[in-house]
Amino acid sequence: MASSLVRSHVHPHAHRRLWLKGSSSWFLLSLSEACCAHSLHRLGELVDQELFDRQAAAPAVAIDPEMEKLIPY
Repeated sequence: MASSLVRSHVHPHAHRRLWLKGSSSWFLLSLSEACCAHSLHRLGELVDQELFDRQAAAPAVAIDPEMEKLIPY
């Protein structure tokens, strides 16, 4: 009963963000597509923001110099 009292004081978006942080990126990607298909715009924005934050926090991928020579720019 105490946990339900504590949970009732947590903002719903904060609870969703915590739940999203524990989900896999593949699941979030499919959830984002489903939200778009079913017009769940706010939930889709939260999912997209979590995916963006994960990608921004990921370390940069090293580029192979041999492959970089093949890029035409």
